[in-house]
Amino acid sequence: MVSAPLAGNGLTDRYRSPAPTHPWGFGAASRTSTVLPDVTVLGPYTYLATEVLWGTVALGVLWWAGAFRAAARTIAVLYPFAFVWDWYTLQAGVFEIPLRTGVTLLGIPIEEHLFMLVVPAMVVGTHESLRKLDGRDGPTDAA
Repeated sequence: MVSAPLAGNGLTDRYRSPAPTHPWGFGAASRTSTVLPDVTVLGPYTYLATEVLWGTVALGVLWWAGAFRAAARTIAVLYPFAFVWDWYTLQAGVFEIPLRTGVTLLGIPIEEHLFMLVVPAMVVGTHESLRKLDGRDGPTDAA
């Protein structure tokens, strides 16, 4: 098969990489063998479903580490800052969330509120789990 050269560099079409289906190169057209599940089949519930999934993981990690109180304190301190930051970046158009339910609370998608709870919970849970594995005493719900 003969292809016309690309403008300016003389390469043929057969040497061009296929355009990936995802900006980071994931998907069917990717040159890697990584196969990720297509969660977009959930349509507008995609972001909500992933937050619930990872929130469940975070709860499990917090339970194992006994770190619910530590996570609650961290979330209580971080949430107002995260809220303002998220609200501003959404209003400024820094990013948009196409696969969401459309339900908002105080101008922010409900999924983002969950994100602002799940991420610090996962971080605290992971940190306290590592402390537990190391045998060090740390903040736990019993403390």
